[in-house]
Amino acid sequence: MSQKVFPRGGWLVAVAMVLGWSWTPLLSKTPGWDPLSMIVMRGAVSAPVILVLALICGIRPTITKNSALAGMMMGTASAAFITSMAYGPATTGIVLTYSAPLWSALLESALGRLRLTLALILCACSTLLGVALINLEGLRLFSSLGLTSDLTLHVFFALLCGVTFAVQGVAMAQEGTSDGAFKSTVWGALFVGFAVPGLLLLPFSYRSFAVLLQGRALYVTAAAMNGLCALLPSFAHAWLAVRIGGTRTSIIGALEVALTAIWAWLFLHERLTLSQQIGTVFVIAPAIYIMTHRPKKG
Repeated sequence: MSQKVFPRGGWLVAVAMVLGWSWTPLLSKTPGWDPLSMIVMRGAVSAPVILVLALICGIRPTITKNSALAGMMMGTASAAFITSMAYGPATTGIVLTYSAPLWSALLESALGRLRLTLALILCACSTLLGVALINLEGLRLFSSLGLTSDLTLHVFFALLCGVTFAVQGVAMAQEGTSDGAFKSTVWGALFVGFAVPGLLLLPFSYRSFAVLLQGRALYVTAAAMNGLCALLPSFAHAWLAVRIGGTRTSIIGALEVALTAIWAWLFLHERLTLSQQIGTVFVIAPAIYIMTHRPKKG
């Protein structure tokens, strides 16, 4: 079983993935809006955009078994992440979400698509440790709160996000890399991942209609930005997953957490603690290794 080489120009795709995802935790915590409405509205915003862009590009979205599974997992992961934000602090939600590289490595190994090397295991563990260190203050606060029903739901949905995020990458990696097959199936996966959850939950979210009728620009804008900020990185994630596998892609995706901490320091003048600096190194190092390592043939 050969290890896949990181594709040329892949770092540009990785940058697009990380930049887009780094905004979604902030947009998901728009004050005063329930997670159900956010999921419905982001689907309502993203679905037409997906179809219009596909038509402009001359692509007919198709849904295969793997792209449908990837889309359903994408929708479940984003819905679980948004819901977890409503029940607890973003810090623990992000840490548990980025258990994804470990779940992905186990799944790809079990399917025979990945040879678990010591370097790859260390990369996955380093990523999770780095994310935890970056969010250390939040984890300390979380541990002092005590177990409540809300925190239990928070942990459950955050872990669900991590597991489904891993399955999404593995499912997308099953698709071929030929331009025609990939372009059609990735658009199919994106449509399923964004539109279907919104349509399924629409009858239960009367508040979304109220928001539209009342013209509450803050929430509509937040939903639109949430959908669009997730759309580009989701496409980038699928592009990388079919070329280097779900495990390596999710390790690179963790750069989002390091970037968010750096942005908070640069633009919000938040203190960059020693644990955050160390955690950033633990996140960046495995991502650089994945993007620069050239595996031996054979």
